Amino acid sequence: MSTPALEAPPLPPPDYRVPYPRWRAWGHALLDAARARLDRLRLAGAGAAIELGAIVHTEAIAHPDVFAPLVELLRFFREATGTPMVVCVIPAPNPMVRGLLAAHAMSAGAFDDRVRALAAEAVIGYHGHYFHPPAPDGRPRPMRHAGFDAARFRVQLCADLAWFAGLGIVPRLYTGGWWVLTRAIVEALDAAGIAGDFTLRPHGRNSFGEPYDLDLPALDGRPFPLAAGLWELGSCGSLWRYPADTSRWRAHRPAETGRRFVGLSFHDYDVLSYRGAFRRTIRALCGVPGARWAAFDAPDLPGAR
Repeated sequence: MSTPALEAPPLPPPDYRVPYPRWRAWGHALLDAARARLDRLRLAGAGAAIELGAIVHTEAIAHPDVFAPLVELLRFFREATGTPMVVCVIPAPNPMVRGLLAAHAMSAGAFDDRVRALAAEAVIGYHGHYFHPPAPDGRPRPMRHAGFDAARFRVQLCADLAWFAGLGIVPRLYTGGWWVLTRAIVEALDAAGIAGDFTLRPHGRNSFGEPYDLDLPALDGRPFPLAAGLWELGSCGSLWRYPADTSRWRAHRPAETGRRFVGLSFHDYDVLSYRGAFRRTIRALCGVPGARWAAFDAPDLPGAR
């Protein structure tokens, strides 16, 4: 597969660190502990099984303060759960990555080495951020649902997949940047052999507030097909906060069949602010009755409705 040239210039990186004052961290810790206790009481003896997945939107591993703590978290997660995380990576041709490489004087080869190191600790997936040509003043123009340019998207997709192939990686899992998902993206991912998507959110909108222009059932924990070989697994919350009530994602009637799944996502740069919160949530979820972590390094994905 040839790699088409991309017009978009490198994008300057944002400030990834989010202020997380100690009083707020303690408040979240107390609330999450209460939620976990209620979950255990609510589900004791219920026998309602649920599968959990941890998915990283990986955008900032070129940042000098992000990579090492992320690897440390991946190792902690695997030791605590017995399964790997899913690390969905933005490929090196993307202007977001090229901007970070320029800002931190990192070579493309060094970036590739970091992705290979992540592949030794986690399941590597694909994180897609797509762009229109920049505005006349140079500002980036993200592709969103409105005005989605399918032809330009396909050029970027081909470049991304060629980069993965050059590393010997064939991603089977995907999550959309800005939680954008269109019919053109679905069809292209299915044709590329992507088997599982973690983009859709329960409120049915992307980061720009646009609804999904897809014929979709409600996200209730049951995976459903987006295309012949592509299943939607959903993005139902963040891994750094305990879910308000995991019982709402479980089967409520004995006749219901099929596996139930909850995907919990975060960005790699969140390790700058929430490292302790991640560990706390992972430990708490490991103690929830009927819950187990999905092993996406296995050939099977959570099944159909």
